[in-house]
This record gives sequence, C-alpha cells and structure tokens, in this order.
Amino acid sequence: MSEKEKYPDLINIILFWTGLGLIILWVVLKLLGIINTPVWQQVLPYVGAIFGAGAFYRMFMEMNGSLRGVERKIGHMDKDIGHLRMDADVLKNDVSGLKNDVGGLKIDMGIVKSRLRL
Repeated sequence: MSEKEKYPDLINIILFWTGLGLIILWVVLKLLGIINTPVWQQVLPYVGAIFGAGAFYRMFMEMNGSLRGVERKIGHMDKDIGHLRMDADVLKNDVSGLKNDVGGLKIDMGIVKSRLRL
C-alpha cells in the first residue's frame, strides 16, 4: 500500500476517534455538572456523532471498493490458472511425442549399428 493510499485511512481514523472522543467528553462533563448546556454545547455531541458516522461510512465504502478490487484480481488469477493448466496439458503431449521420437531413434540407431558391424 503506497503512502497516498494510507493517508485517507489515517484521516478517517482521526475523524472517527475525534467524533467519539467529543461525545464521551460531553457526556462525562455533563454528568459531572461542569457543563450547564447552552445551546451550542447541546449541539456538540450531535456534531461529533455526525463526524464519527461520516468517517465510519467513508471507511466502510473504501473497504467495500477494496474488496471489489480483490475480487477482480482473484477472477484474473482464476483465468491465469486455467491457462496454465492448458499449457501443462500441451507440454505433457509434447513430452509424450518426444518420448516416442526418442524410442524411434533408438531403434534406428540399433539398425545403423548392426549394419556398420557387417
């Protein structure tokens, strides 16, 4: 994975954890009574949830795209394996033919040897 491909993942992770952290911080401060919730603070957890959900959705969609790429590559590998099997069959036939040719040459050499001894 190149550096450019890692960078968007890092941004999504940072956004997700920032959103989750804002929500947790707000809840803790609210429970402790530190926050006396003006309107802008009441909206803060929703903003954090929106950022977190958006980052999570984006990461999910990118993973889905990556899986589709892997599926395509597996399909190409399947085709390549099929071609390799066909090539192996052709090689088996060629080797069988060569064995027959060598057997014929042995017989011919035997005949030549027997004639040369005369």
